[in-house]
Amino acid sequence: MLKGEINQVPYEMPSELRQAVESFVEYYNHHRYHEALGNVTPADVYHGRRDDILARRKEAKRRTLQARKEHNHKVRELDRGNSTG
Repeated sequence: MLKGEINQVPYEMPSELRQAVESFVEYYNHHRYHEALGNVTPADVYHGRRDDILARRKEAKRRTLQARKEHNHKVRELDRGNSTG
């Protein structure tokens, strides 16, 4: 995203280019999820947050799947009740 902008924008002052590069580095390290890192940012890895983030995501997925399973079970029970009565 920003990388393409940096490569295509003609900068008149070195400070403009420096600001563009700093913005890209900020985005890349702190906002862009990296698949090779487990979809966390490099800053998350550097600051030791990766394992906690991945554990919270795993727990959220477990809860979501459990809720879906319970919902589907209730729907099947309702369908059975409606088809017999």
